[in-house]
Amino acid sequence: APTPDIVHLGVPTPTPPPSCPAFVTGIEASLSGQEPTLIANLAALTTDFNAAQRDYERSKAVLTNAGSQCPALCAEADGLQTTLSNYLNSSKGGVEAFEKDVKAFESLANALKVAADREAGCVLQQKLADHYVKAAGELQAKLKELGDKRKVFADMAKAIDVVFSTPNAFYEVYERGDFDLPTDVSVKVERKSKASADADFAKLTDTKLNFGGGPRFALAGGLVASLLEKPEYSRVPAVVDGQATNIVGFKESSNSRILPILMLHGRIYSNPGWKYVSGIHMSLGFTAKPDSEGTNAEFLVGPSISFIEERLFLTVGGYAGKKQELEGNLSPGQVIPKDFGSDLPISGHYVWKPGFAITYKIK
Repeated sequence: APTPDIVHLGVPTPTPPPSCPAFVTGIEASLSGQEPTLIANLAALTTDFNAAQRDYERSKAVLTNAGSQCPALCAEADGLQTTLSNYLNSSKGGVEAFEKDVKAFESLANALKVAADREAGCVLQQKLADHYVKAAGELQAKLKELGDKRKVFADMAKAIDVVFSTPNAFYEVYERGDFDLPTDVSVKVERKSKASADADFAKLTDTKLNFGGGPRFALAGGLVASLLEKPEYSRVPAVVDGQATNIVGFKESSNSRILPILMLHGRIYSNPGWKYVSGIHMSLGFTAKPDSEGTNAEFLVGPSISFIEERLFLTVGGYAGKKQELEGNLSPGQVIPKDFGSDLPISGHYVWKPGFAITYKIK
């Protein structure tokens, strides 16, 4: 007997689930193969950027340090420019290729979304389409972030190149103020990054500097030499005509004198443009010389020139020192009469002779 039809038994014929068209599943298969490749490429580009970023941060700390000076500062800037240029040039092709791949991936994800939504049998593909669209958006965001950071590198490299190629970018400025006496002048130094157009000025220092040649007076110590003779007389035992007696002799005799000296130098003129000499001064020096009559104060007065930023002074002038002279018509080698006392008739008076001193600043 023929098999009865199920419909005739009152049981509905089951309808097979609708299937997803092959072109939709083909799009999804292509996207599933591209996604891990794009993620791996992004990781590689990020690794290269991070390596350049570490060099950038290290050099930036040196370049923005207020104490940095050339040639070390210039060498650091030149090295940073080379690092950034090498990175930007070597990664340019990879970034451009990655940008095209992300755009193609995003376009394909949107196409899958549209196609899957039209087909009732593409429930799984509809969910996968949402995932791929979201992944494409995240890749675009990462790509934009990488592009912004690369632009900072490009702007920095360009700024360094502009500075290096600008005539007179590095020069020494000397401006002489109308200061007859030491004067405090307020100085404010600010720095602005050329790498960012909207960067604000950052204050490096706000202080006061003293202009006008520094302290007017300097205390210095050293040695003084003079052509002033230094005779010192005394009784000398001698035998004259077979008789023991005393004659006028020298305890010390010299054609010059060299002594330690303390000097006060007052600056009367200075010019920073001078190569070796720091300034011209008027100086007064004090020293003391002991002899048989006691200790005598002696002086050196005259102009001085200074060297090594007004630390070393050379003074040439008049030296006033006491010189012993015999009284009572006595002369060296003469027999001293017995009725003379135990002390020779000696007087001392100041005599001027040329002298010069070399002194170094104490304060």
